[in-house]
Amino acid sequence: MIAADIVIIDSGVYFNKEKSEKPEKGLRISVRDGIAEVDENFQDDMGHGTAVFSIIRKFSPDSEILNIKLFNENGEVSEESLFESLKYIRDNINCKIINLSCGIKYCNHEKELEELCIELQNKGIIIISAFDNDGCCSFPAAFKTVIGVDANYQCKGAFDFEYVEGDLVNIRAKGGIQRVKWKDGKTIVLGGSSFACAYVTAYATNLLLSIKKNLTVDEILLEFRKHSDKIFINNHFENKNSGVNCELSVKSAAIFPFNKEMHSLIRFSDYLKFNIDSVYDVRQLGRTGTKTNRILNLSDEKNNFVIKDIENIDYDSIDWMILGHLEEVNRILKRDIRKEIVLSCIQNNINIYSYDSLEYCKELFMEKECKVFWPAVYSNDVPQNTFGKLYGITKPVIGVFGTASKQGKFTLQITLKKLLEDLDYHVGTVGTEPQALLFGMDYVYPMGYNSAIFINEHESVMLLNEIMYKLCNKSDIIMTGSQANTIPYNFLNISSYHTKQNSFLLGTQPDAVILCVNPKDDIKYIKNTIKYIEGLTDSKVIGIVVFPMKESDDWRGMFDARTKISDEEYEALSLEIQTAFNIKSYKLGEINDMTILRDSIIQYFS
Repeated sequence: MIAADIVIIDSGVYFNKEKSEKPEKGLRISVRDGIAEVDENFQDDMGHGTAVFSIIRKFSPDSEILNIKLFNENGEVSEESLFESLKYIRDNINCKIINLSCGIKYCNHEKELEELCIELQNKGIIIISAFDNDGCCSFPAAFKTVIGVDANYQCKGAFDFEYVEGDLVNIRAKGGIQRVKWKDGKTIVLGGSSFACAYVTAYATNLLLSIKKNLTVDEILLEFRKHSDKIFINNHFENKNSGVNCELSVKSAAIFPFNKEMHSLIRFSDYLKFNIDSVYDVRQLGRTGTKTNRILNLSDEKNNFVIKDIENIDYDSIDWMILGHLEEVNRILKRDIRKEIVLSCIQNNINIYSYDSLEYCKELFMEKECKVFWPAVYSNDVPQNTFGKLYGITKPVIGVFGTASKQGKFTLQITLKKLLEDLDYHVGTVGTEPQALLFGMDYVYPMGYNSAIFINEHESVMLLNEIMYKLCNKSDIIMTGSQANTIPYNFLNISSYHTKQNSFLLGTQPDAVILCVNPKDDIKYIKNTIKYIEGLTDSKVIGIVVFPMKESDDWRGMFDARTKISDEEYEALSLEIQTAFNIKSYKLGEINDMTILRDSIIQYFS
């Protein structure tokens, strides 16, 4: 076993061969075909390792340092090389601290790398790692078992630190422009998180040498907290009644009212993991007494419910009540029927899933036994103390976007999810409809009608990026579905500016997009939408799905009445799309088309 206080993994250290200089101890690790090859040539051909070594040696003069040359001449290190070098240290070196002034932005084997870091921690080795200078999340600095260091230009002294509460960044240190030693005996002026990491390593080593015993990561961080000039407090907390993710244990449910947002629960009832027992509405809307499948234009008699009057609801037969959007109903009835039903559910110990926020009547169910949930996004849901760092997404992402509202984007998302799962793909999903969690989607980002998103655009991107990162660890492919228009129809009213869609596109960063269009959409508008999606992100629109309904030509069209387009109309539109964009079109609801679209998605990512 090689013994050292600190192991520096970097580009080596420069020494003058002509003067027979050779500082400290060192070695070079080269990885070929997954095997680590070791030799004694740790001469620094780049300069970066020399700078890091010099800082640590200057401010921790009594420490014993082993330098490992791993970087190539461009200052890069592969995921495989980093993994094998850490394995070599685990098996061959007895040390207190590993200094890593490097990181992996796109970590394809994150779980294996984290497990290796845990093994090193269990041996009593502290890993101190710098975050990438581009400002992104990088590994292993982002792991909980690693002290992640970020540069701060306000820290002027070698041991000026800022302590950060949270799971990502732990310490901020001197990373501003400074004079450092370089190769060929030169000094240059440079800054970055690598140097901040070196100061943290020097301080932590001095601490361990002074007390002459090992400390855990948490114990060392506590010492940094005591010594820090500034502490960033983590204000994140979990709101049990609302959020973007929730473990639901719904077995059976009643739904009210039977409006547009509820239609998917009946249309895709076989896809739900619970039973719908009854459907309610108010008689003033003229739907009570009618069967649901007649309204949905479905011929199947399965799950065909007679819509009941909400005034005659039987609470004894209900496990969960799913409440849809009720503004229109409240307006018609001239009373707050939502609050009335919430109160009745609580009195009868019935669980509630509400599409709209229940924050305003929260006092009704505080400390009650029944579960009450509504999808919403608040500031406490946003990652704290990340300093804008975003994760690189390592799994393929398919996004469903559109040119308008009411064109089946959520239906398409459910359909494609099911078809991909039929082939045993694990599909991670982010839905923007409030009922997304009821369909087993992983996260809901409720930015549609009556949006319950109470954060700004930058916070939205940060939250969505974290959601996408979490899905990478348990998905083969990630699917997201947006809302309404992607770009404005005009610029004459602020309501035409779809800022939430913009944030959603930036936050989810799809690799490929399926664009939903209406038969009436202008070709130029579709073209501009495609240009915008592909211009704002590194994405490609690979399919266009046509919503097969058009507004009625008579007076009923004024009230959003629609009729199916004919096969001839669809074929003409499909030819126009193919000619204009060289992109294949598909008809929503046609199972053959949807299967072909699924296969084209698989082929695209293959």
